[in-house]
Amino acid sequence: KYLLPKVDAVLSMPAVNITQDSQEIGINVLLRMELLKHSCLLRSPMCENHVLTLIQNWMENEDRNLIPLDLQPMVYCAGVAAGDKVVWDFIKRIHDRTPPSEQKMFLFRALGCTRDIKILTTFLEESWQPSSTYSALDALEVTADNPLGNKIVLQSLKDNFDKIRPLDFVRILSFMSDYWSDPELVTDLNSFVKSHEDLFKPF
Repeated sequence: KYLLPKVDAVLSMPAVNITQDSQEIGINVLLRMELLKHSCLLRSPMCENHVLTLIQNWMENEDRNLIPLDLQPMVYCAGVAAGDKVVWDFIKRIHDRTPPSEQKMFLFRALGCTRDIKILTTFLEESWQPSSTYSALDALEVTADNPLGNKIVLQSLKDNFDKIRPLDFVRILSFMSDYWSDPELVTDLNSFVKSHEDLFKPF
C-alpha cells in the first residue's frame, strides 16, 4: 500500500511514461523496465492492464510482436501472471514454434509465472510425458521460481523421484528456497528426505 502508489505515480509522469516508444533509448528505458517490474509484482491494475494490452495486440497478429525488446521478459511473465489460460496457451504456442534462442527462453520462463494452480499442475504433469516439447527439469525450475508453485513442485518431485537424480532434486529445491514459508511443506520435505536418507547422504 505504501510503495505501489509511489511506483505508479512515477510511471504516470510525462517524463517517464508507461508506454515505451520503439525508438527510445537511454536511462528512461532502464528506469521504466524496473518500475514496471515492481509495479506488476505488486499487482498494480495499471501495470497489469498495460502488459495485457501489449500481449493482446500481439495476439491479433502473431507474426508481429511490437513489445519493446527491453520489456519482453517482464511483459511475458507479468502478462501470463495477470492473464487467463488464453494468454498462457498463446505464449506456449509461440514458444513451441520459436527456434532455440534467448527469446524461446524468455517465453518458457513466462509459462511458470501463472497464478492459476491448475495450469501449473498440468504444465508439470505434461513435462514428464515422452511427447513433451520441454524437459521436466526445466519446467520444475521455472515453476519453482513462482511462490505459488512450491507445493506443486515438491509433489511432482516426489511422484517422479525415480526418474531424476538426487542432485537434480536438490537443485530444484534451491530455486524454491526463497519462498519456503509453510511449516507443513517443510515437514513434508523433511519426511521425504529422511525416508530416502541413503540416496541423499552425499549431499
